[in-house]
Amino acid sequence: MKTILTPTDFSKEADNALKFASEFNKIFQAKILMFHSYFIPVPASDIPVMIPSDEEMRKGALDSLNDLKKKYIREYP
Repeated sequence: MKTILTPTDFSKEADNALKFASEFNKIFQAKILMFHSYFIPVPASDIPVMIPSDEEMRKGALDSLNDLKKKYIREYP
């Protein structure tokens, strides 16, 4: 096994899955790949609504992934 794909939505359950993958990886020494997807909201009515831009959504997701990566690098060097 060379790569372990671990999807995350930054929930407690996803955090548990990443912990499991990290423990599992102590044996296999594989590459852990974290994956997060997000959707771009589309207004469905004529009522004006503040919708974050794609760039804001992307930056927020990347910031969260980087924070999670730093946390796990400290816990599982």
